[in-house]
Amino acid sequence: MATVCVEVTIDIPEQRVWEAVADVGAVHRRLLPGRVADAQIEGDVRILTMPDGSRVRELILAIDHTIRRMAYTVTEGQRCR
Repeated sequence: MATVCVEVTIDIPEQRVWEAVADVGAVHRRLLPGRVADAQIEGDVRILTMPDGSRVRELILAIDHTIRRMAYTVTEGQRCR
């Protein structure tokens, strides 16, 4: 399995950033408005609807508040650019 690590420096308190990242059901409102149109949670699965109507299913593997780590894997609908 491939791993992608993204690091960005922003001028926002870390707790506020983590709250947005950990709120996996609100990615379309809090992290990626305009890039994700909707998000639904079904158990451990997040279903993202993109602006063009396509869907991506992601299995949420972990949300660790202690080390501020969120891990997921795309299980269906991954789009290649």
